[in-house]
Amino acid sequence: MKLVVAACLLLLGSLSVMQFRRVRTDLRASFEAIDTVWEQLDDDVQQRADLAPNLSAAVARFAPPDPAVTGKLNEAREILLSDQTPYVKITAYNEMNAAIGSLLAVAERTPKLRRRRDFLALQYELESSENRIAQSRSLYNDAVQKYNIKLALFPANLVAAVSGYRPWTAYFRTPAHPPQNEAH
Repeated sequence: MKLVVAACLLLLGSLSVMQFRRVRTDLRASFEAIDTVWEQLDDDVQQRADLAPNLSAAVARFAPPDPAVTGKLNEAREILLSDQTPYVKITAYNEMNAAIGSLLAVAERTPKLRRRRDFLALQYELESSENRIAQSRSLYNDAVQKYNIKLALFPANLVAAVSGYRPWTAYFRTPAHPPQNEAH
């Protein structure tokens, strides 16, 4: 009888260890999926940040932009091109987007600038970059949501607590009023 109980306990222990490893591996894969998608999103954001000085220079040739706007744009761009956490970069991206929106508003009030082919091409590039970011942002937020849902469910919540996994809070929310880039 003792042998049967010992065998059952050994089997139960082995199954528990196997389940723990499986869940921990699944959590690790979900965490790494966030990192992979973030890399693509970060590349897309950096490409948009690379366009910002061109926009600033184009607007400045026809109508001097507000120095506070260009200062915020340059600050945000510097953060986006540096090695920062996703949360810091997401905040900087939103600041850069607000500055781009302000520059585009100045451009809309400047007919000579709006008619230039190089400016229209730049607007198109900005719009294309925003579309790529929107796609990557959606994939990133989905990966974050899936990871966080896994963390909340049993037995992953127990494995996460023991293994040090924490909820990921750096969602990349869509701005309330994204800049309008209309290149026609």
